[in-house]
Amino acid sequence: MRSSHRVCILLLLCLALIPVSISAASFSVDQVSFAGPDAACPGDSVQVSVRISFDAAGEVTFPGGDMLQLSTALVQPVWNYTLFIDNHPVQTFSRESGVVFINGYYLEYAQGRSEYLSVEVTGTIPDGVDGDMIDALTVTQYDGYGTVRGDGITTVPVAVHANNESVQPETPHVPNRETPVPTQSPLHGFTCMAGIVCAMAASIRKKKINRSVQ
Repeated sequence: MRSSHRVCILLLLCLALIPVSISAASFSVDQVSFAGPDAACPGDSVQVSVRISFDAAGEVTFPGGDMLQLSTALVQPVWNYTLFIDNHPVQTFSRESGVVFINGYYLEYAQGRSEYLSVEVTGTIPDGVDGDMIDALTVTQYDGYGTVRGDGITTVPVAVHANNESVQPETPHVPNRETPVPTQSPLHGFTCMAGIVCAMAASIRKKKINRSVQ
């Protein structure tokens, strides 16, 4: 009996040591907006803005032992985000990195409080993603064990257009050139006519001479 009790106690201790992660995330993303060219291409600068709202119905708005991660595939990103409590700005942060971590301690407020983050990230679309989609902004919630909560990842994709479309040069317009038709000058015509008249006069004179000889 004692050995069986010891086995049960050991099993309970092992189960207690196994990390249990809450399946549901404590945030939602809405009010997504995009600023940049209509057809964004590699090398273009773009800005994505979102609102991250936290659960006001739970025991706390966000677990203090959790971590919220903001990441982006944009190059040289600049982050600006402001924490609002009951629709009043509390603190504004600015970062220049691909990944931003926010400790749950700063996001944990009592039940019933309205809490959200206003987030914007500005960066450059990287090369090599022509005609593809990139995750311009990703929000991830980790529990105290570094495990992503069941539905704790939300991404905001941006379509990237190709910028290597070759521009066909215009074909130069060449006007039609007609081959000039050679024309006889008036002097040339006059010379021909004079020759004909002289030949006729000589022929008539020759006839007269022949008649007189007979």
